[in-house]
Amino acid sequence: GLAGALEGVDASRYRAVLMPDLFIDRLVLYRRRLADLYREASRVVVRGGGNILVEERVVRGGNSANTASALASLGVRVTLIVSCGPIGRVLARHFFQGLPVNLSLKVGGRDSLTVVFEVSGANIMFSDPGSLSDFGPNALSRGDWEALRNADIVGVFNWNMNNRANSLIREVFRAAKDAGAITYLDIGDPAVASRERLEDLVSILGSGLVDVLSLNEWEVGVLSGFMGVPSGSPVDAADSLYRALNVGELTLHTSDYAYSASSGAWAPAFDIHPHHLTGAGDSWNGGNMLGLLLKLSPVERLLLANAAAGCYISRPHGRHCRKDELVRFLRATPVKRVSPR
Repeated sequence: GLAGALEGVDASRYRAVLMPDLFIDRLVLYRRRLADLYREASRVVVRGGGNILVEERVVRGGNSANTASALASLGVRVTLIVSCGPIGRVLARHFFQGLPVNLSLKVGGRDSLTVVFEVSGANIMFSDPGSLSDFGPNALSRGDWEALRNADIVGVFNWNMNNRANSLIREVFRAAKDAGAITYLDIGDPAVASRERLEDLVSILGSGLVDVLSLNEWEVGVLSGFMGVPSGSPVDAADSLYRALNVGELTLHTSDYAYSASSGAWAPAFDIHPHHLTGAGDSWNGGNMLGLLLKLSPVERLLLANAAAGCYISRPHGRHCRKDELVRFLRATPVKRVSPR
């Protein structure tokens, strides 16, 4: 099956270019219930300040940076073009040590910072995009454009926090399409963007520049509501969006299943116990991108993406899975008994 096919793959022959976000994430793991957090926080405020004991980690953040780590861990050669500050420059080298990632760091502005609060099965993220909020095509160097011309797949991420993302997508994806690369877009939470930016994004999605649009169920709901297309279930909304847009593929990923609106194919998620939640969607994108590069069938590609996410969040140390680890995960882990409809 898929595990056997993956075993013989040499992913190092593929090249990916991803951009533009690298975040320094401070991960706060609150292992108790949300009601307990309310109670503890209220007591601290009433007494004028104090401590709440939690687990904390400083980890690599940013959609493109996390996806780069997931893809590179599977063997794909990645050029990561990101905005960062002086601290991010130091940490980026630490985060990607030992991985086939060429770092193109745009240093000079403010670092992008996030405090991620994991509580009651959800992530609450307090984000300061720093210089990412003004990352346009002019930030790319001659070497970056050369990397684009030699790429097999090009991904733009974190549209929602970058005020110049629409111009970045237009120019980068035009260059990628001219070079024959797959163009891949993950917008992040569109609810935080202005109506004007969303209208311009819809124009881009109707232009044929985007080969693959990757959305979770919240993002599908926001976009379908904005465009006024029939929604209903997340799968129905994804189908409506796909019919209304001019993208080659629209994928929906949830905690229970993944769905391809272009083919109608779907695959269940894996039945695992998550040790953490942050970065699951980025790992999913890494698996989905590898499936696209390998030209897997839609069902196999979605299953691979689900496995990449499941393998990552089921590990306590937050390191992305290598290909051999993913093969073992596929062979040993059952899938959920679910249906998307």
